[in-house]
Amino acid sequence: KMNLPQMMLGTIPVVVVTTPCVFAGAFLSKVKPGEDSVWNTLSQFALGIAVIANVVSSCLAAFIVLNVVSERGEELAKPRPEHAAVAELTRQGEHRARIYHDV
Repeated sequence: KMNLPQMMLGTIPVVVVTTPCVFAGAFLSKVKPGEDSVWNTLSQFALGIAVIANVVSSCLAAFIVLNVVSERGEELAKPRPEHAAVAELTRQGEHRARIYHDV
């Protein structure tokens, strides 16, 4: 069974990043070429907010990932049973690369 509050909380970053982009597009659809209007100003403002939201969310994501890797790097580097198929494919690829290099 799904936890609805947790799902809603998990979608907040998506809403925060996409909403200003949607507003910018909506305001731009109201702009008439060659005419100064409030829609032009609102679209530029929404686009600026979208840029800021994207930069902040990208930096925050990078910070969180680096923090988790620095705190739990050894645990994350351990081989897991789920990774066995990928490890085998990697070994096969390395073997093929050595054969190709030797030829």
